[in-house]
Amino acid sequence: MTIESLARQDVVSLDEACNARDAALAMRDRHVGSVVVTHGHGHGVRLVGIVTDRDIAMALAIDAQEATVAIGHLAQRPLLTLSRKASVAEAARTMHDAGVRRLVLVDEHRHMVGIVSLDDLLVAAGDLLGSLAEALRGRREREAASTAPQDGPGAPLLVSPELAAAWRHVVRT
Repeated sequence: MTIESLARQDVVSLDEACNARDAALAMRDRHVGSVVVTHGHGHGVRLVGIVTDRDIAMALAIDAQEATVAIGHLAQRPLLTLSRKASVAEAARTMHDAGVRRLVLVDEHRHMVGIVSLDDLLVAAGDLLGSLAEALRGRREREAASTAPQDGPGAPLLVSPELAAAWRHVVRT
């Protein structure tokens, strides 16, 4: 499985000249926790860094006037990117080694194609573990069904729980 299959393709990006309030509004409106910071326009756009909701909160905690600061000053640099063809394990290792929760995915021309977060990796891992648990449970159920007593001549008689309890009582006394 490549990391691209887990990535969000509709990445929110803003020019580095936009202020922290603009970034916070974009995050709120698009229901995301980060904005990729860019420089330039059109084909000359360059990826600069990333600003998270936490970055903005920390800046505002220090000085309320930081709402007007350009996000280019708040951006975490350098921006960590990963090939869209990388594995999930490679993404997890990169996040761990760099101490980050988000990676921007790029194509072979270094154009942004998506973003993947630690949350995305955790959901994928949970789904995988769930699938493995279902496979294990299914194997046990098939095994139990294949060894269960069958109806017909020579099949053991099944007794109700009440009758079994009564029989145990008689045997003990």
